[in-house]
Amino acid sequence: MMAVEVSTRGVFRPGIAKALFSASTVGVENLAVNYDVSADGQRFVIVQQVDAGETPTITVVENWYSEFKDKQ
Repeated sequence: MMAVEVSTRGVFRPGIAKALFSASTVGVENLAVNYDVSADGQRFVIVQQVDAGETPTITVVENWYSEFKDKQ
């Protein structure tokens, strides 16, 4: 995954590409379709394969906003 700063003042000018991380770093084979970016562009969610023998789990947190609303 690469990031490039760009300037759009008058003419489009791309900066130098910088590597953020690789597929092997985050444990996936194909990053092309196995990720999404948060609305603010600061975080990624990446689908990863569960190793054989592991039991996958999903944690659902309800009402999480109320836990943090007074801590801003």
